[in-house]
Amino acid sequence: MIIVPASKSINRIVTNWTCPEMGVLKFNVDGSSLGNPGPAGIGGILGDHLGTKKLAFSKSIGVGD
Repeated sequence: MIIVPASKSINRIVTNWTCPEMGVLKFNVDGSSLGNPGPAGIGGILGDHLGTKKLAFSKSIGVGD
């Protein structure tokens, strides 16, 4: 994992995605908020053993605290 400094006090984390075993799907999800309280969102991606993306989503979930 590499942490890349961004503007102001926000850090970005860069990671590598590894494929699951054959016959298995991998579902990665994450969420974040900008402040506490602040606007928040979630997102995810579903991939197979070849790295083919089967589904992706993102959604604003209002204000997190």
